[in-house]
Amino acid sequence: MRMLNEELEPLLDIWLEKCQKLCDQKDQQTNMGFDWLPEGAHKTTLTVEVLQKNLRIVAERSFMGQEARRGVYCFINRQTGDVLKGSWKAPVKNGKRGNIKDDPAGYMTGYGCTYLR
Repeated sequence: MRMLNEELEPLLDIWLEKCQKLCDQKDQQTNMGFDWLPEGAHKTTLTVEVLQKNLRIVAERSFMGQEARRGVYCFINRQTGDVLKGSWKAPVKNGKRGNIKDDPAGYMTGYGCTYLR
């Protein structure tokens, strides 16, 4: 089963790498100022889960090797590539924040989708 349509499939890995860099920057900033924390104490890893209409991007956050806590980073519409904010179960109605064709720095952070202004 394909994750996205043929046009968008190659863009997913590039988009995920950029989002992972945002998470890595957030983790690095979280560690700053705490001299007693070893480097890499906070670690966020993004994984993809395939759902019927969307992809659920899950952020697995661990601290000093403890079991990772999982939370929704965002959803991606499998047909259009739209990036959606949502809860664990599903995206919210007005959840569109961007598209995987766009640079995620404009609408994503190390924690997930930005809020609408």
